Amino acid sequence: MKKYIFMFLCVSISLSINAQELLPLSHQFQADLGFNGRGRRVKEYVFNIESVKPIVNPYLNHSGNIHKMYFDKRWFTRKLYRESFLEIKNKKQILYIDPIVDLRYGKEGGNSLYQNTRGYFIRGYISEKLWFQTSFFENQARFPKYINSYIDSFAVVPGMINPKLFKTDAYDYAIAMGQISFSLNQYYNVQFGQGKNFIGNGYRSLMLSDNTAPYLFLRNNFKWKKFEYTHIIASLQNTNLNNVLYAPHDWYSGFQKKTANFSYFSYKPTKNIEIGLFESCIFQIKDSISRFNVNYLNPIILSKTAQYGLSDENNCMIGLQITAKLPLNFIFYSQFVVDDIEFNHLFAKRMENKTALQLGLKKQSSIFSHKVFCLVEYNSARPYTYAHSSPVQSYTHYNQSLAHPLGANFSEFIAILRYRINRFSFNLHFNYANTGQDISGINYGHNPFQSDVMVYNGSLDINNLEQGQGIDTKITHLNLSLNYLFNPKNRLEAFALWHYRGIDILGVKENTSFFTIGLRNNLWNNYFDF
Repeated sequence: MKKYIFMFLCVSISLSINAQELLPLSHQFQADLGFNGRGRRVKEYVFNIESVKPIVNPYLNHSGNIHKMYFDKRWFTRKLYRESFLEIKNKKQILYIDPIVDLRYGKEGGNSLYQNTRGYFIRGYISEKLWFQTSFFENQARFPKYINSYIDSFAVVPGMINPKLFKTDAYDYAIAMGQISFSLNQYYNVQFGQGKNFIGNGYRSLMLSDNTAPYLFLRNNFKWKKFEYTHIIASLQNTNLNNVLYAPHDWYSGFQKKTANFSYFSYKPTKNIEIGLFESCIFQIKDSISRFNVNYLNPIILSKTAQYGLSDENNCMIGLQITAKLPLNFIFYSQFVVDDIEFNHLFAKRMENKTALQLGLKKQSSIFSHKVFCLVEYNSARPYTYAHSSPVQSYTHYNQSLAHPLGANFSEFIAILRYRINRFSFNLHFNYANTGQDISGINYGHNPFQSDVMVYNGSLDINNLEQGQGIDTKITHLNLSLNYLFNPKNRLEAFALWHYRGIDILGVKENTSFFTIGLRNNLWNNYFDF
């Protein structure tokens, strides 16, 4: 309780001291943002390095150059193509209200698939100092078989929360999110709310991803000349659902609280290079009568690691990120994460050397109305990365990984191509991953919910661990979609999508594909490529 009182006081103090809009986390939106320009003052193509998302921007150009068609004075046409459903504006207040839908129908073999999402998205300025947004949507969905298997195993819809059974073979679930954002000046911004965060410049993040369910957080952002600093305090949950992670405390009704602290400090020696330092700490679980730990609020980066170490009862992790803008508008990005390290055996294949690596290259090009975005990315994580000796301290939230949806003990290659002309876009997304699955009695390091000290039944040499050890599993995804963007303001689009998934377990192959068409507001990411 004291933690939430402190958060409220921080927000209240900020009120007395220029509001900025929070941009959607959608990867598709981020790609379009570079084409459109980051703000109303920007008249040409810009591709910026923005590592902490959602991006805070006071000069957003939602439309870019695609508002030029189909517009007249008719209410219906304006609302469909360029305005929010309801817009209330005066000199000091702005309010946008939009209905949210994701209505789709498809087929997987002889089985019908559907999603029926209805909700709202409200955002605006209450004053010059205050920006807010809130959303709620309810869903009924029948998913492809491999997603149903995931839900059966982890008791959560990917990126969401635990669902209820709907009819006999579908699911019902609801999500609420909301943030308030205050800016003292161009140097300081504070956010408070229920939502997600993402640190990185690629499709995945090995530091902090939007892969999980929303969570309560307080985020402070500082910027001065070539330096930027972000500090996030988050309230996460372990659950008793499906015995994925045993959280036995009755006083939380099976939902056990844990506090996390994320810090990211970046330095830009030039406008084209960013060097970033990351630290996270999942603090030790306390019981219902434990006193508030002031270290939850500690904003000094690396101080938690210096105090607790990387293998303490508090699960600390550090990382390095390097991003560089190259000639011809290429951007190189990388992450290196250290969850634990044995300095005396730095290059040995020991269990103590738990690390993850990301290397990526992306490019945007624009010729008149033709826009092309391409990305190639490699991700890997050694066995037992993100796990902890006490499973309740794992780098997870709500039965999902805070980093990569594959957990650990994997390598992955991703290729993405997006082509847009006016309102039409074509997307090609390819994933190939190789991972070592666990089996009963042997923890090969794939599952971060398992203790990293209970690793073997006597047959596993913990001083000679290979990445991908365990049951050799190869996973392939190919996703093709054609989209028509009706409204850049609320990202309403019609789409047709074909998705292929193939899995090879020790030579035994299983393939599936499905096709869907629909209408949706593309404002958030859905990671179904696992």
